[in-house]
Amino acid sequence: MDLLADFGGPYPLGWNTLKNSVVDPFMEANPQGNDHRLTINWFPSSYAADPKAWAGRRTFKLLFRKLSEAIAPGQTALAFFERISISVSELYVEMNVPFNGLERTAEEKAKIDRKRINLGSASNLRELVLLGSHLYFSERFSNVPFHRLTLLCVSSSCRISVNDTLVLIHSCPLLRDATFGDVDTEARCELHSRYQPLPAGANFTSQLETFTITSYIDISRVLTSLHWLHGNPTITINILDDALAGQDWGPSFVNIPISTNLIMNGNFPQATMAMIRQQVPGVNFGR
Repeated sequence: MDLLADFGGPYPLGWNTLKNSVVDPFMEANPQGNDHRLTINWFPSSYAADPKAWAGRRTFKLLFRKLSEAIAPGQTALAFFERISISVSELYVEMNVPFNGLERTAEEKAKIDRKRINLGSASNLRELVLLGSHLYFSERFSNVPFHRLTLLCVSSSCRISVNDTLVLIHSCPLLRDATFGDVDTEARCELHSRYQPLPAGANFTSQLETFTITSYIDISRVLTSLHWLHGNPTITINILDDALAGQDWGPSFVNIPISTNLIMNGNFPQATMAMIRQQVPGVNFGR
């Protein structure tokens, strides 16, 4: 069973309507097992329809509060879901604090902590998809069970650093499918780097079978930090900067298996494509 919660924009539903028409029927159906999916789409609303996104913020908060209620000893409704997908358009408005990365004051950090959504009871979560802001993802949720995830997608409308990308991969030892973007310099990221830096030269084994990354900057550190256990992974690299596309990609591909299904999208010069083909014969290029 899927629980689909659409609100905001073309779905001007308040929490009571969403609860009565979507959440309660799901719970009353007495879902069995733990292979269900929760999909949340918070669409943008005009200021006139939802001033300061108050209704959207309240709906989002109360939805997770309801799903976090105990339904049996030691179990909440979040344990029903093996996949949670969240699309957020009102980026981080509920915190109402400056976007100044790790330099927030103690008062600002305390306010953020009070508003966190605890995913610790999502004990069967295996797949997590977030379409929205890396800032929102990092500081809206707590106790994300990274150690259980086999799929993680952080497709950010804002930017994520190379370090944060690596830390998230490192935190998910069972990860088979990962998507990250858009990667950029720390100075251009909302949070600079949200997580403590990994040591220079840190590397680790990866069980990734499918890996997609979209970037404005050099991602050789990401690629060289991974030791691939899968013999023929599918790696898709989307390059958004023409100058970056023309760089020497040789060092980036030192660790990837020669049988990798490599897909590279961007404005690559002919000479660059020829050099990459020598190293990874099965590469496919696209725009």
